[in-house]
Amino acid sequence: MKKSGYKTFNKSTRYKLEALYNARLSIKRIAEELGYTYHGVYYELQRGYYMHRNTDWTETKKYSADKAQLVVDINATAKGAPISEYSDSYIQYVQNFINNYPRAIFNGENSSKRFAKELEKLNIKNFLLNF
Repeated sequence: MKKSGYKTFNKSTRYKLEALYNARLSIKRIAEELGYTYHGVYYELQRGYYMHRNTDWTETKKYSADKAQLVVDINATAKGAPISEYSDSYIQYVQNFINNYPRAIFNGENSSKRFAKELEKLNIKNFLLNF
């Protein structure tokens, strides 16, 4: 049984999509040209639509590859709950975790001692906030 895969749009494909969309091709035709499914192209168009105001103040719906790429980049970084600032209890937890972590994971006894010394030199809050 053949495993079905999927393709994601990259920046150059989005520019091709924008050119084909501006050439007034149908979504079905664009999907055939680019080798994507109809629904994949449709959702990609939804991601990059914006209202463009013409010089006569009429508005038209247009697709922007740059806007779609920006939305993808933002969505890729917006995973998980937002962390505004580390609480003292979380910092204490991390300090205890580092101090009690099995030393075998490091490359020998010397590197674990160096790692512990480096952490002692740093302010743990700055270490966590800049991580």
